[in-house]
Amino acid sequence: MRETFTNHDLKLFFTSAHAMKSALANIQEQEMATLAAELEQASLQGNIEYLHTNLEVFLKKLEIIINSLKPQPREEDFIQSMKDDLPFLLEKLHDIKAACEDYDDHLLFSILDLLTNKGWTKNTSDFLQKVRDQIYSFSDFDGVAELVQEKITKLQRDI
Repeated sequence: MRETFTNHDLKLFFTSAHAMKSALANIQEQEMATLAAELEQASLQGNIEYLHTNLEVFLKKLEIIINSLKPQPREEDFIQSMKDDLPFLLEKLHDIKAACEDYDDHLLFSILDLLTNKGWTKNTSDFLQKVRDQIYSFSDFDGVAELVQEKITKLQRDI
């Protein structure tokens, strides 16, 4: 949707918004389906100002819904792999902290995407989602850097 808006392709944007409206209604996300309908209507009317103002908010909320629908790894299945990958996790947490200190959201999301694709304990998965949400929703780089440092300290203490 973002790309179609950026490319000023309101016809394709309308189609995408319509599809999102239906998909969201099918998963009982009525509030988001209503927002999609409003975006759909705005594109039909050529209301660029409304789309510009509301699209990013919609997409951020949509990402949270998508992430909440992803299957969560079972704790007992990943305890051993968590122990095996602890050095990797610590390295990437340091990278996340550095990306936050540089306000580099692209690098930060790349690292989070890489970490999300590995199997972690529920605690670690929840922590990574919290980091993503704080950056995505609030751009709280300083808060995330502190949060990550606390996690690093705790993990190093638990080794």
